[in-house]
Amino acid sequence: KLDQGFIQIQGGNVLQAGDSMTIWLDAKTRKQRRVEIHTFLERNPVKAVIEFDSLPAGPSFMARTVVDYQKDALQLITENFDYERTR
Repeated sequence: KLDQGFIQIQGGNVLQAGDSMTIWLDAKTRKQRRVEIHTFLERNPVKAVIEFDSLPAGPSFMARTVVDYQKDALQLITENFDYERTR
């Protein structure tokens, strides 16, 4: 599915019944830009959203990850930034 310059790939029942995963790719560069996962832990919903960025003339990397576990009102956020070239 193509939406606003992105290719969207969706799948269901990926690891267990009822879960889903959506991947967004940049239509021009084919680089991964976002992944959204809806699954369950002990029958409780879990949502993970991973956003990607790219280094100048370099690879893509996971820039931000947010995992929500509503049962315990738990949210885990990780961010990666300020990459520098070493010589």
